[in-house]
Amino acid sequence: MKKLIPRILRTLLLSILTIIAVFIIAVPVINNGISATYENRLKHAPTPDGTTVIESASLTGKKMGNGNGMQWFGFLLVESDMSREELEKWYSDQVDLKENEDLWVSPQETPEIIEHSRRNFKKYKNSENCYQICLFKNSVSGLEDNFGEKLLNFDLRGH
Repeated sequence: MKKLIPRILRTLLLSILTIIAVFIIAVPVINNGISATYENRLKHAPTPDGTTVIESASLTGKKMGNGNGMQWFGFLLVESDMSREELEKWYSDQVDLKENEDLWVSPQETPEIIEHSRRNFKKYKNSENCYQICLFKNSVSGLEDNFGEKLLNFDLRGH
């Protein structure tokens, strides 16, 4: 009996450490993978005539707004003869938006991907025809669609 109690305690401690490690390592890796799929969906969408893709990127974490919850972003930096509205219509028609996903196009006036993100487009061109196309999903903590999304909100970058 004396040998059994330390063995149970050791097993319990190892189990707790394993669970903590899964949340610290696995959840951020999964969230990065989700953001990469958003980037890939944009990269594989047909490009309109007169438009050149310069660079792509993805970001994960709470980058916009208030409160807690994960946000997943995929970005394209493009140079185009089309207007912002025309590009937004084109990519909205080309990318199959799922529930709670959004797509927007904005002029890219600085190398910074999102304000205060400390990530820059490396190949940014200071041009009037330079645009950022963003595919985005927001998961608000407490209002998740399913249990898996609730687990993904345990990523500390979403708080």
